[in-house]
Amino acid sequence: MVGVVHPRALKRAAIFATLSALVPMMGLGVALAQDVAVPAVVPPAMQTRVQPEAPARLEELVRMLDSPELSLREIATQSLRDNQMVTLEVLETLLREGAALTAEQRVRIETLARDKFVRRPRGALGVQFGMLDGSGEGVAVGATIPGFQSAEVLRPGDIIVMMGTTPVRYNDDARAAIISHEPGEVVDVQIKRRGEAMTVSLRLGSFSTLPNATRLDAPTVERAWRIRRERQDGAARAAAAPVDTGL
Repeated sequence: MVGVVHPRALKRAAIFATLSALVPMMGLGVALAQDVAVPAVVPPAMQTRVQPEAPARLEELVRMLDSPELSLREIATQSLRDNQMVTLEVLETLLREGAALTAEQRVRIETLARDKFVRRPRGALGVQFGMLDGSGEGVAVGATIPGFQSAEVLRPGDIIVMMGTTPVRYNDDARAAIISHEPGEVVDVQIKRRGEAMTVSLRLGSFSTLPNATRLDAPTVERAWRIRRERQDGAARAAAAPVDTGL
């Protein structure tokens, strides 16, 4: 008799096969045997870094995030947090493709991903916003900053109405939308120039290189994180949607 593989098992296998390409040499923080049940209490000697076997270790740690034992959930969370090879992209892949994740796993992975997002350099457009007119119809470019591609493409008086897929109505919208992206990322920016709508592609610089750059405030960073998550969730839904062939 031929066994039937549950679709969720196939999905999980595909996810970790994808992640294995992202973390080819990961040494994760808890020594776990793939075919051995996790003990209720992990001895201190087992809480040190081990030799890499990335996909199996990562899958086991993700399973541990939903362990009945709080101590094991905390150990797994800390292991994923500490390991530099578990990047923001790895965690976002888990969130994006992890349909079989439990609520506990999803919350812990999302928290880890947000923490890594906050610690990473953020993108910058390289513009100074113009005076607010209160219309809520976009953000005016007051000036561009040398050294950013925006200085070559944008002009004072341009009205930014969309950053990537995020509508921009006020300065706070624009700021959060910009830093939701990475330095070096190319973003389509929809603008109005003398009433004419157009889209330009701009490579972002780094927020840290802005003149007189100050620390980003927590509400803006939190909003940027939500924008990033919404953008990725939307892209995932679009990729999963069936194609209408018209037949």
